[in-house]
Amino acid sequence: MYYVSSIIQDESDPRAWKCSAYDSCQNLDEAKQLVEFYRKGHYILASWITDEKNKIRFFECYVDIAGNVTT
Repeated sequence: MYYVSSIIQDESDPRAWKCSAYDSCQNLDEAKQLVEFYRKGHYILASWITDEKNKIRFFECYVDIAGNVTT
């Protein structure tokens, strides 16, 4: 089982907040697809995927050196 968490920032609120998926994914590819789904609707600053032992299996930062959110 894999769990997705993201740091999200909306256009209407400059404060970033953590969003965790409450449903688990069966495999790492499914979890990565969920990250891409989140990116279509929000400004995702960073995302990570953990396993059932809370070990980070994937981490991606979507902010470049100038502070711009990449798409």
